[in-house]
Amino acid sequence: MITFVIPQQAQVISVNGKAEYILEQESQSLESGYEIAAGGKIEVTSGAQVILKYADGSQVIIDEHFKVNDDADTPDVAMDVLDEITASSDKPEQEKPQVSDDVLAEIRAIQDLILSDEEFIDPVSTAAGSASDGGRSSAISVARTGAETLAHAEFETETFMQAGQSKIFVDTSMIDASASETVNVPVAADATATTDENSVLSGDVPVASDVDGTVESYQLVTNVSAGSLSFNADGSYTFTPGNDFDDLAVNDSQDVSFTYTATDNDGGVSEAKTITITVTGTNDVPVAADATATTDENSVLSGDVPVASDVDGTVESYQLVTNVSAG
Repeated sequence: MITFVIPQQAQVISVNGKAEYILEQESQSLESGYEIAAGGKIEVTSGAQVILKYADGSQVIIDEHFKVNDDADTPDVAMDVLDEITASSDKPEQEKPQVSDDVLAEIRAIQDLILSDEEFIDPVSTAAGSASDGGRSSAISVARTGAETLAHAEFETETFMQAGQSKIFVDTSMIDASASETVNVPVAADATATTDENSVLSGDVPVASDVDGTVESYQLVTNVSAGSLSFNADGSYTFTPGNDFDDLAVNDSQDVSFTYTATDNDGGVSEAKTITITVTGTNDVPVAADATATTDENSVLSGDVPVASDVDGTVESYQLVTNVSAG
């Protein structure tokens, strides 16, 4: 078997024949879709062929003809990049085009010349008329091929444990491109308000904020436990105490509350926040009542007015307002 060291992270596009991924003291059969980390090693048998796609988008074919390192003690480093891989992966092995040794030798010679510090083309002038690197310049020629490489949309993973550590192979054919998107929900706030037991309160919840959108509406989550509340989508509200707080003594108070949320233009909903309303008692007047009584013209009538009531206190006395017109 021939051993290759992968110089950068790569994905296995296809495997024909027997090839293995070296993991510490063991090896794992190489399959399409696996991810190999930079520095990883693979072994291929004679007649086998592995097609890899590097993280930079380039692709490479690795087989028994592949060779870039003359050091017998060092595994080959898979760095030769193919300009094109045909779509005939379903054809028998013998029908697949092969890169000849002469072509590979020419490619390696060009790569060695590029990596060297020698000037191998005629100097060219910069667009601005002067060079920022002391007058030295280089140039390349780029040809448009019309080829296009599309990333897969989803991924799933396969894992196995070996010698106390895990090795993870990733199938990028199942990656979900939307998983990296983050939606920020609105931020609402708590607040307080006050009113007295006989006064209607009109107010607004605090204006919510949204870092990546606009707040479209507000929603009531839980209602008040006493009195009545009218809540609007723009965050305004009206609280009516009614008679629910008439038993409060003067300056005594009672809290009621309701919760609400804010919704933005992307449908994001904030955490529920609380508006607390403090209702303060005022003096409720006593309630007296009408009554009738009878007597004859020569008899004295003694009686009492009906007992008055007071929801937040006691009746201390009664006062005459208008007197009888006769007698």
